[in-house]
Amino acid sequence: MGDENFKELLRSLPVFFIIGRERSGTTLMRTLFDAHPNVSIQVEFHFIWHMYHKYHRKKRWTRQQLERFWQDLTRLPRYNLVTLHRKQLKQSILSLEGDCDYATLCKAVLFHYKSFFDKQEILILGDKCPLYSLHIPYLLKVFPDARFIHLVRDYRDNILSMLRVRIESHVFSALAYRWTYYNQRVRSAIRSSPDQFISMKYEDFVSHPEEKLTDICTFLGIPFVPSMLEFHKKRDAFISVYPRRIVEHIHKSLFQPISAEHIYRWRKKMTEKQVKLADAIAGSEGMRWGYSPQFTGKSRSIKLLFWPGIAYGRLYYTWGAVVSRLPLGIKSRLVFFLARSFGRKWPELKIMQDE
Repeated sequence: MGDENFKELLRSLPVFFIIGRERSGTTLMRTLFDAHPNVSIQVEFHFIWHMYHKYHRKKRWTRQQLERFWQDLTRLPRYNLVTLHRKQLKQSILSLEGDCDYATLCKAVLFHYKSFFDKQEILILGDKCPLYSLHIPYLLKVFPDARFIHLVRDYRDNILSMLRVRIESHVFSALAYRWTYYNQRVRSAIRSSPDQFISMKYEDFVSHPEEKLTDICTFLGIPFVPSMLEFHKKRDAFISVYPRRIVEHIHKSLFQPISAEHIYRWRKKMTEKQVKLADAIAGSEGMRWGYSPQFTGKSRSIKLLFWPGIAYGRLYYTWGAVVSRLPLGIKSRLVFFLARSFGRKWPELKIMQDE
């Protein structure tokens, strides 16, 4: 395919995003669409947002500038967790010299994701990233016609799941606040562009997966393919590439058929005090998404418990907003430094493909 033909192909491909709070079914949804033969959708990479402030205004590129874009891409914190056709991607990026916007470059990255599933003609590009729930206005500036699949999960189950995998804060009240904040931001974006969003409760989805998945495919303008629901059969391929901690601890459910057996676990797993705290912080927002708090009202003792966590949660997002505005190189180095300082390391793939 010639350079101009490839550029036109990228421009013609629509884009969708899977958003929602972490541990709300976003990874399950991404895997289901990865199993679709006409969809190319990456694992969580964050690159569109990380590189936005440096590159989103550019409309024309020299080869040297495209080389710099490639180098910046490879230095992002999660780059080594993404299976990409790397040689082909670099060649494709360098072929976009001349008139080309940031959206087209981003599409080139999405197009070259190396899936475990067999692919046919790609009809749509996707990206799953819970963090994008907080940056929807920026995504719409890059992709004005983008579509969004928003998953929301009962805030009490979401908190329990976050505490179990320990991928973020272990402060109960902070997790309740973050669930609230994420869904408030999504709700605000939906008010501005309602036709570009489909929101779905995780509990409804896992209870009626084929029906709900068909609805989402219709929303995206692609056919539902029954083999999407056989995603779990790729377990061996996944294990051959990804670290055991990710496979067995964080995403164990991806290697089993969809089941509703784990919904509303909070009813048995949470103490009364925890439920009161979760309801006090997230109950009001939860009702907007169809979740009923068990307790109403906020006692003085509960208020004393939740304000430190809320303050911590707000500080976390304020700090994130400041960091996001830093120059790309400084931002990447700072993220790596903080990860090492707090004992966190992004795992690398067992097999670095197409280097």
